Amino acid sequence: MHDVLISYSSKDKPIADAVCTHLESNGIRVWIAPRDIGPGESYPSVILEGIKNCQILVMLFTANSNQSDWVPREIERGVHYGKIILPFKIEDALPLHGDIELCTCTQHWLDAISPPLEANIARLTETVAKLLNRSGDADTGYLRQTYSHLSPLGQFYQLADRWAKNHHAYFVLESLNEEQKSILRNAPKTIEVDDQNVQLFMLEASLHYGGDYIYWSRRITDKETLATHLVKILAITYIRPRYRALFLMQEINSEILLPILEVRQVTGNAGLMQIIEKHVFNGTFKAYLTKVSESKDYEVARRARNVLFEINRYDGSGDGIDVFPEL
Repeated sequence: MHDVLISYSSKDKPIADAVCTHLESNGIRVWIAPRDIGPGESYPSVILEGIKNCQILVMLFTANSNQSDWVPREIERGVHYGKIILPFKIEDALPLHGDIELCTCTQHWLDAISPPLEANIARLTETVAKLLNRSGDADTGYLRQTYSHLSPLGQFYQLADRWAKNHHAYFVLESLNEEQKSILRNAPKTIEVDDQNVQLFMLEASLHYGGDYIYWSRRITDKETLATHLVKILAITYIRPRYRALFLMQEINSEILLPILEVRQVTGNAGLMQIIEKHVFNGTFKAYLTKVSESKDYEVARRARNVLFEINRYDGSGDGIDVFPEL
């Protein structure tokens, strides 16, 4: 078990080694490739295990890492496994790689562009120590610990406020604990609020973890804001949140959706646009999902059946499919 995994481009190895040395000299356990990959071991498998067994994933952000094949994948997996992502910005590089932009928040990047690098690495080490609660400052610990003492409604207000202040940062969604996810899935209508930030947060959280996303979508009166958040989901590689978002888009006028799809560059995805034009704009996405649920690809079919179950459960059109699926 280790505290930190360092994600970096091999072209930036000298900097990565310096960060590793400073962290370890302060008692922080570090996993770093290729040092911690044994002879003959599979790089992807070992890196994945490294991500699973760390608490914080430190990303060294440079133009090299922004163009890397591996770094965005590691960040995405870090988010998937609920790790704290700590970007350490050594260089400016735009535009951001899609997965990096999606999984990080600019306000929480540690800016290390201004020299000296040694002072910036020391600040990084201090931040990591606080996140690990080694400093004794409880307010800088994990979000799960920070909000554990609040009521469910209080937790969602606090989380939604932090989410909005940090430009809808994905890591805040990832901070939900199992109790909060259970509330989303089973009793979202017991949390009736008029605050749009809370409504949007509950919508996006339920799109990722399950819950009555249909209810939260219909609570949001600003359809342009709603469309913006739904289109953002289309950039995610996971099939189920995409299916959920596409289903909700049927209730938004195409004149509102099309400009947002263009801004988000979704219109360049011919396959996705074909589905949107044929089934979303025409209100037949549920029928499309039914067809997908009969696919020979087991995993794709299973995810489609799960979303169909949720739709039937929440929009009152049926009793669902089989038993309640895993979420």
